[in-house]
Amino acid sequence: MKIFQKIFGKKKNTVENKNTSVEALKLVKVANTLAVSFYMPLVNEYPKLTLINDSGLLEEFDTLVTIASIGFVMTQIGYSYNIKETQEYISSINKEAISWNSESSKLIIEFGRYINDLTSKNKIKDLDELSEAIGAWVFIDLYSKNPHNIEIKEFANSRHLFFVLGTMITKSLSNYWIK
Repeated sequence: MKIFQKIFGKKKNTVENKNTSVEALKLVKVANTLAVSFYMPLVNEYPKLTLINDSGLLEEFDTLVTIASIGFVMTQIGYSYNIKETQEYISSINKEAISWNSESSKLIIEFGRYINDLTSKNKIKDLDELSEAIGAWVFIDLYSKNPHNIEIKEFANSRHLFFVLGTMITKSLSNYWIK
């Protein structure tokens, strides 16, 4: 995970209240709120994205963006906390995410594997590439779970769209643990 240290550096967290369950609940709520708020700006730039709503996939899209946001923030924990605190946060985040959506733990693992695989293959070298990978995960996963939806296939190949969505996530959450 050297790429994340390179991107984010070692940061000292100044959060005084280390109640991990409260912080985990806040993360899930923030990530979901951001996910819901990202859709309309994306539609403004990519009008064809109305197909997500028209196809009844808006909730699934919001879920995937929420998970990508949570997963992205989780990649930063180890650079702000020691190993024990990191494990406590990961456990608390997982519990809160499952309370929010029973499939979230599985999705967080899928997201983590995807990002780790790309990182280990040296395909993510900077924040722009990480942003694109995050956006790609959302649209590729949305399509893979809905392969019958031909319209969604077009979005699963749009690198610029991946970058825009991923950048929305990374810009919003890059300093999440720095309070």
